[in-house]
Amino acid sequence: MSEKMLLIDGHSMLNRAFYGLPDLTNSEGKHTGAVYGFLNILFRVLEEEKPAYLAVAFDVHQPTFRHEMYAEYKGTRKAMPDELREQVPLMKEVLRAMKITIMELPGFEADDVLGTMARKGEEAGREVSVLSGDRDLLQLATDRVLIRIPKTKKGTTVMENYHAAEVKELYGVTPTQFIDMKALMGDTSDNIPGVPGIGEKGAGALIAEYGSIENAHEHAAEIKGKKAREGLMEHYDLAQLSKTLATIDRFAPVEEAWMDCLLPDYKTPEAYELMKRLEFKAIAASFRPSEEKKEAGRSFYAVASREEAEAFLAAAEKAKSLGVCISGEEEAVSCVSLAFEIGPEDLSSLAEYGIEKDGFVIPVFPLEHKKEEPVQMSLFGASWEEENSAASGRKKKAKKEEAVSSAFGLPEEWLKERLTKLLAASAQVNAMDLKAILRFLPDLTGEMQKETADASRFFDAGIAAYLLNPLKNTYPYDDVAKDFLNQTVPSYLDLAGKKNWHELQAEGGENFDQAAGYPAYVALAARDSLLSRLQKEGMDRLYREIELPLIPVLVKMEAAGVRVEKDALKEYGEKLQERIDAVQKEIYAETEEEFNINSPKQLGEILFEKMKLPGGKKTKSGYSTAADVLEKLAPSVPVVSKILEYRQYTKLKSTYADGLGAYIRKDGRIHGRFHQTVTATGRLSSTDPNLQNIPVRMELGRAIRKVFVPDPG
Repeated sequence: MSEKMLLIDGHSMLNRAFYGLPDLTNSEGKHTGAVYGFLNILFRVLEEEKPAYLAVAFDVHQPTFRHEMYAEYKGTRKAMPDELREQVPLMKEVLRAMKITIMELPGFEADDVLGTMARKGEEAGREVSVLSGDRDLLQLATDRVLIRIPKTKKGTTVMENYHAAEVKELYGVTPTQFIDMKALMGDTSDNIPGVPGIGEKGAGALIAEYGSIENAHEHAAEIKGKKAREGLMEHYDLAQLSKTLATIDRFAPVEEAWMDCLLPDYKTPEAYELMKRLEFKAIAASFRPSEEKKEAGRSFYAVASREEAEAFLAAAEKAKSLGVCISGEEEAVSCVSLAFEIGPEDLSSLAEYGIEKDGFVIPVFPLEHKKEEPVQMSLFGASWEEENSAASGRKKKAKKEEAVSSAFGLPEEWLKERLTKLLAASAQVNAMDLKAILRFLPDLTGEMQKETADASRFFDAGIAAYLLNPLKNTYPYDDVAKDFLNQTVPSYLDLAGKKNWHELQAEGGENFDQAAGYPAYVALAARDSLLSRLQKEGMDRLYREIELPLIPVLVKMEAAGVRVEKDALKEYGEKLQERIDAVQKEIYAETEEEFNINSPKQLGEILFEKMKLPGGKKTKSGYSTAADVLEKLAPSVPVVSKILEYRQYTKLKSTYADGLGAYIRKDGRIHGRFHQTVTATGRLSSTDPNLQNIPVRMELGRAIRKVFVPDPG
């Protein structure tokens, strides 16, 4: 860590972030885009600068000494948008949570605070960097004070860096003379009047020659340009006023000393909680404490043998309510986790495994697959096909001296049988995604169909959260904990970073235990809160009578699949290819050139340069050939109509003829996925593959429907 000092212009950087990013909001409806952008810039500069001292200066919303001198100062500025204004106090809340020094000085601007602190830092021998989007601060540049101005070039943020030498090179004046230059030319953004008849070029030339406004005024009669000469002679009072308005006060009454801005360990627990609430998941992951504090009475435990699994299952059988989760990712089934409350009477049986107090216990059961057929699994509604995989080795936590086989896992059929029996007998079964549980334990499907009338036995926390807020994209356990338990728990990203589930399991340790166990815990713990909210919002009947009974129906639909005539689908693809080839030849004949029709760049050049068609909109990457552009030309230009037809046929082939074929399994059927928590309107969403948009407009599009057939009879 160096002795550098970093000073940030708070409003300037927040404003830049606001206009540089989409308007982001979190699930509470708070606008967060400017704060998110500010933090990303901050972290980037902290990484580059590695400062020992940091402060952020903000303007105070009241008149300054400049307004008292000139009432029209900054009078032409537009009002701050409401979406940005509400983020200013939020930004300060975030900085305070990070223990970062915030500076404000009534009667002065943030620029004056920055200038004063830069002077203090430089006088103490510190290297100082000032981060701002405002070029007014270039007047602060010295050999030790660096002004950093972020700019957007080609879609990315780059930094323009200015010491005194760079200011002189760019403007032909020193940083101090930059004040005089601005005073002469004026500033429309700050409503500084300047001198009539003198622009930026003239102001720069005058100050480069005479050094200051005062010296230029003394030699006004020598100035060759009539407008500049007369303007300086007749409006010298405006020039002096403008210079005072433009000069940053480097001796403002700022109480803080440079040493008061020592950069703290800003990744505080308070900041971590706030990042979670604002739903900055990647930032929250980096802020997560190295050792997550467990709530009293909640223990995560990964079993290391069948004997341990038996002991935990026996304890779970006595629990009134169970949380359950099947965990995994993409090509690796990982484990089953159970969450249950345990009473004092059952502690003795689990004491040897490290369970010491009452509360929630979440045992994690690593799983070893031996079946030939892939197992269909899902986590929070994101589906996949699992390949056979072996669970990684684990060591007992309570008895670390006892080594365990590196290939430890529980036989799938044994665990299925035990879990089915356990959940069938349990008073309450809670999950973030019941459908995933039923896929793994199909014998429970019929049990659930019988029991869903009163919704007392089976509970799906993901669906409940969806009904209460259908506008979100996903409903992960950490969001449910935050929204309905008022608890901050680490997300999968917090725990695993960029590791996939199989990598996390192979690594083992506490992160694996928690990532596997939290979904089960949250589903169990949030049950009462979610049911209460459903009732309060009048959604309980929709949940009980429609969404919940639909779960086992969808499980059966997915298991049954849709029969597809594979040969007919192949023949359909061949017909499409014939039509694609024919249309392609027609396009080449009309354009008198062969080219890649799928290349927007080549197509644009053919249509708008070679054929000189109207309506060409050139972008950085070439002419736009989007559908709306071509559809305007199609009625009067036959070749454009053929290009649109070509696009339709190629899409049909890639999406349906080729795409659907990849999903047909050995049984000749497509086993897609139907999701209840995706659309804001309540309809189902179909994926893997998408079967809800089978085309009907074109004859060849309608033909694809013939490949979907029922069983005989």
